[in-house]
Amino acid sequence: MYGRFTSGECAAMIKNCTTLYHLKSIHASMFRSYLIPTPQFLTTQLISKYSQLDAFYHAQTVLSSTTTSTVTDTPIYTSLIRGYTDHGSSDKAIRLYRQMRNIVGPICDSQTYPIVIKACSKIGDLEEGKKIHKEAEESGFGRNPTVINALIGMYGKCGCFDIAKKLFDEMIERTVVSWSAMIGACEKNGRWEEGIKLFYRMSAEGVRPNRGSFVNVMNCYLSEEEADTVHQMVVDEGLSEEPLVQNLMVKMYVRCGRVETAREVFDKMTRKNLVVLNLLIEGFAISDSPMESLQMFVDMKTNGIRPDDATLYGIIHACSVMASSKLPRCVHGILLKEIGHQGIELQNALADLYVQCGMVRSAHRLFDNTFEKKNLESWNIMISGYGIHGMAKVALDLFEKMKEASIKPNDDTMLSVLSAYFHSGLVDEGRRFFNSMTEDFGISPKSKHYSCMVDLMGRGGYPREEILNFIQNMPIKPDSCVWESLLSSCRTRDDTDIEVAETAAKSLLEADSENQSGYVLLSNIYTYLGKQEESNHIRDLMVERGVKRTEGVSFVEVRNNVCRFSTGGSLLQSDESLSKVVQKLMESIRKEEEVEGAEGENGLKRNLLLHDIEEETNENLVHEHSEKLAVAFALVNSEHDSSDDLTILVRKNSRVCTDCHKFVKLASKIAERVIVLRDSNRFHRFKAGVCSCGN
Repeated sequence: MYGRFTSGECAAMIKNCTTLYHLKSIHASMFRSYLIPTPQFLTTQLISKYSQLDAFYHAQTVLSSTTTSTVTDTPIYTSLIRGYTDHGSSDKAIRLYRQMRNIVGPICDSQTYPIVIKACSKIGDLEEGKKIHKEAEESGFGRNPTVINALIGMYGKCGCFDIAKKLFDEMIERTVVSWSAMIGACEKNGRWEEGIKLFYRMSAEGVRPNRGSFVNVMNCYLSEEEADTVHQMVVDEGLSEEPLVQNLMVKMYVRCGRVETAREVFDKMTRKNLVVLNLLIEGFAISDSPMESLQMFVDMKTNGIRPDDATLYGIIHACSVMASSKLPRCVHGILLKEIGHQGIELQNALADLYVQCGMVRSAHRLFDNTFEKKNLESWNIMISGYGIHGMAKVALDLFEKMKEASIKPNDDTMLSVLSAYFHSGLVDEGRRFFNSMTEDFGISPKSKHYSCMVDLMGRGGYPREEILNFIQNMPIKPDSCVWESLLSSCRTRDDTDIEVAETAAKSLLEADSENQSGYVLLSNIYTYLGKQEESNHIRDLMVERGVKRTEGVSFVEVRNNVCRFSTGGSLLQSDESLSKVVQKLMESIRKEEEVEGAEGENGLKRNLLLHDIEEETNENLVHEHSEKLAVAFALVNSEHDSSDDLTILVRKNSRVCTDCHKFVKLASKIAERVIVLRDSNRFHRFKAGVCSCGN
């Protein structure tokens, strides 16, 4: 670029510049054009453009070469502060702001404060943010809407929700940016309901939402109805094709359990990306549709999209939902192929996958041989893994080795050890350990530890009144998990136990009105005691409050294929065969109960009722629970061959009911097969009519 140019021509060229090479040529032309010293507006524009092109060395050089030091130089500094803030160097932006105040003076303009406050927000520097807030007020900009908007965002991001709300409430005129910032503050502080109400209030007051408004509200946890409403508003505002908005719509629907709708949004996207793919892979896994997760992963690979760590975590989660002895090794191979050496976090996730698929020995081999540097999470996974397999001695031995290795336990370690005692029926030992937590390890029991103790005492046959007294004397407020543990441990043998169950259910629903187990369990109690009116009332209350039941789902692997069953469902051509197997085994159970002098089918259900913490409570479906169908399918479609390990592995998404537990015990005895059932609570290993849980 040759010749001389006026300052106006240079300004136009800088504005249209798109490359660093081009900008440096313009800068050189300014010297040839005798535009030195450079006019302030050109200096500001030049620094801003260098910043936009991520050339901060050159921007800083231009700033250092300026010869003026008056208050009018503030825009020059502001342009570079903006560049640092927008390009991930917020700490440099704050330092430059301090430098500017030392050189130019304490008075800044209304443009500088919002930018440097945003820099504080990005790195979570609350103390610096408070100082700048005070300086803005001293400079007369404390009531400036743009400054307040930035402060609302900063305080919201840094966890000072009340200050953000006070600033918002005191604003005389609120722009759409003000509303968006406050909705964002609600989202950042987990006040999703307030954020959603604020979004609707903004619309009711005639303020049209912008892109930022939608971004913030979609990050809140919306109900299905609210998600549909926001989606339609996005379409109405013409923002449905924006990549960020589309990403958040997928996330929004995944969060509210509408993963199929999320997939529909994804399919319409013109520019699909790895972030959204990862959201869907994880979403299908959470919604008990792991096969769809794996299919998306296969499609992704086919289209040449390379997975990242988040993808692999999603695949690991999907595989852990299914019952398969093959998939963990396949995933292990994928990890080695895709990223070679894995970090400790992925190794931990892989070890947990082996545990969840019943391959605790394989997990231990990975723990011993592959982990270059075990962390606390590594130990916790193995201790918990042996615990849920009912192998308390191994779990406790590992705990001792962990202490010998000078690894300090945490809350999760304590819970894993307590759970090991529970799953192995070591009641007294577990209670002694619980009582020693504070003194020996400096860890005060939390609600999750008390919940485990209630489970342990229930299994140990403690009187329900004593367990209730234990809860009522807790030093912390019992949460829904504690009351659910009490409710699930109840037996309907006399009126006293019913009173305890009613107390537990009432307290559970007060703590969590959407907890489906509380409604289901109490309704079952009334039903089997002949109190049908009370049972119907509880079920009606559940419907009135919009509480949905989780569908009972089970997975089983047969001949290298993982099959999915749902309660009350069936599978293709195997319906008649499955029904015959189930009916035959149920008849055998009834005969066995008669021989043992049991009370009969109703008495059996009554005595064992409250082990059934799952949601499959329709009496008409009792013979069609998903785990029964899965076991029956495996028996029908796999031949017994003593030369091979044909253990049947079933994965259930909720706790196995006692009727199904009895069913699987008898199936293992009659079919002479080992059946491993992983429910939401633990592993049950059935062999010759005996279960590892001891029930």
